[in-house]
Amino acid sequence: MGEPLLEWLTGRNTRMGNVRHFEVSTPINRNTARYFIESACYWIKQVGYAGTVLQFDIARVTRTRRPSDGSRYYTRAMAMEHYEVLREFIDGADRLESTLILVAARPEFLETAIDRRSRGFSIYQALQTRIMDDVRDRHWVNPEASLVRLSSQETD
Repeated sequence: MGEPLLEWLTGRNTRMGNVRHFEVSTPINRNTARYFIESACYWIKQVGYAGTVLQFDIARVTRTRRPSDGSRYYTRAMAMEHYEVLREFIDGADRLESTLILVAARPEFLETAIDRRSRGFSIYQALQTRIMDDVRDRHWVNPEASLVRLSSQETD
């Protein structure tokens, strides 16, 4: 009975006609998805779980060449849309109580060179100002930082 709703929530079938009898009248799209996620995180906490971990894998977003394997390719404009969603999550962090957001990205995400092919976070100024390091020390970690970078490579 609930299969159409699960298919709609997972994006396998996005037609609204399949979920109207569940009283769903708003499609999930770029503008509404964040609200659905915020609502789910709220209710997960309310029903007794400790919290939620969201992992966003944006490795494909930073690719500058179209993949030959037929997988999704993100244009520069699409990458900026992704970054806008990340910025909105950062700005709305106070509405995500007991939620940890992990963003998995390729090293190119941290590139600051801006050219027409660049896909690093610096192409979207609003995101850059929210996650760039104000003060950076090579030997000390800021225990008050709200954003933490984890890397498998040593950095200078």
